Amino acid sequence: MQLFHYVFLAVQVVEIQTMNKEEQLSNISTSQSKHNLIMRSSNDLDEQTKEALNISDFYKSESQETVNFINALDSQNINISNLNYDDINLMTFSNLEVELYSVSIKNSSEKLLAYKFEDNYAVLKSKDNNGFVDIKTIDNNNFINTSYIINESNNKLNVNQIFDNSVVNTFSNNVYDVLYSKRQASSEECCRHMSYTNCARCIVENIYGNSFWFMVGTYFVPELSAAMLISCIGSGPNSFC
Repeated sequence: MQLFHYVFLAVQVVEIQTMNKEEQLSNISTSQSKHNLIMRSSNDLDEQTKEALNISDFYKSESQETVNFINALDSQNINISNLNYDDINLMTFSNLEVELYSVSIKNSSEKLLAYKFEDNYAVLKSKDNNGFVDIKTIDNNNFINTSYIINESNNKLNVNQIFDNSVVNTFSNNVYDVLYSKRQASSEECCRHMSYTNCARCIVENIYGNSFWFMVGTYFVPELSAAMLISCIGSGPNSFC
């Protein structure tokens, strides 16, 4: 009887390991339907946070959006079997045609995030180290380093360093080329007329004072960190201010 139990477990392990991508993707909608009680919406964010970050909505991603996101991750040789399909979120913004996806990794403090424009993705990976959050692009190059302090009424997010990252720069330049490169140049001076990295540093220092107060739980610090810098996607001399 004990031998049968071990054999049964071994068969289960083999079945899990041999599950192909199509089967994994087909489980997304089923997994999501079991977690309707934790569906999120923009109402989970306080109005001050939404206004400061130009967030128009924040919700659990629908199944087709999710499949496209997972396919994009899979195309970059990311192990999609380790992802929590019931924890895929989408954040949209009122001032930009760029979206932010996030998904947590099983049994880990890590998340995958991605800026999305049309069919292009800039994939990021975050890790929470006891209040210090490192966000890198999937090629393991640094992008943002933040930290947070928990208070009784609200929490504080500090931006410690913004790195010059080639993956995000290329993504931002593509958005600029498609949307703004042919616009008439403005004589107005603003952060968005700089290169992406300089724009991000300019906004964080001059708009946010290198920190940001928020009320939503610290679980979403990676998303808020990436959202702070999304306003600079598509920056350049002909972009809007």
